[in-house]
Amino acid sequence: MPADDLIFQRLKAATPAELATIAKLLDEELIGEPAADIAALSRGLRKTAGHSLRNPWRGDHELRYEQIMEDVLAESASSAGWARPKLKRITNALWVEDYAALALAFAAQKRGATEEQSAQARAVAEAALNGTYSVQEPWKGSALTAAVVVGLGVLGGAIALSLYSLNRFVLSGSMSKVVPAVLVLIQIRLRQAAEQSLEASDARA
Repeated sequence: MPADDLIFQRLKAATPAELATIAKLLDEELIGEPAADIAALSRGLRKTAGHSLRNPWRGDHELRYEQIMEDVLAESASSAGWARPKLKRITNALWVEDYAALALAFAAQKRGATEEQSAQARAVAEAALNGTYSVQEPWKGSALTAAVVVGLGVLGGAIALSLYSLNRFVLSGSMSKVVPAVLVLIQIRLRQAAEQSLEASDARA
C-alpha cells in the first residue's frame, strides 16, 4: 500500500473541515480516528475514480494519483469548453492540478465570458500544464491571472468551488465526485503554501 503517496500526504495535512468535505463528496463516513479516516478517504477516492478502470487485482490504495488526474484533466477542460490538452502521459500531477483549478475556476464564470477571455484563460491554464505558471503563488501573478481565478481563493475557495461543481458542472459518472474531491486536495496544497509563506514572512520581520 503506498501509504505515503501524494493522496496520503494531502489527507494527513488536511484540516477536519477539509476531511469532512471530502468525505461528503465521496459518500464516506468518518469515525474520528485519523489513521482510519485517512485510509477510508484514500480508498474511497481511488475506488470511485477507478470505477471505469476495474481491476480485480488492484489493491484499495494502488490506483496512482497520476491516473486519476488524467480523467480530471479531461473533465476540467470539457467544463471550461476547451479541447482536451494532448499529453502522452502525465509526468507532474501538480501541473495538472493547476490546470484543473484554473479550468474549473473559468468554467464557474464562463457564461458571460467572451471568446477572447476564454482564450486568455486557456493560455494561462496551458502554461500551468507546461510548468511555466503555478497557482500555488497567486500573489505573484498578474492582474489577468487574478481575474481568471475569481472564486478560487487560496484559503477556502476550492471547497466552495468543489461544492459548486458537485451541483452545477456537467461532469460524467464518477467524475462528479472525483473532481470536487480533487479540488479539495488542491486546496490543501494551496493552504499549506500560504501558511508557509506567512511563516517565512513572520520570520523575516
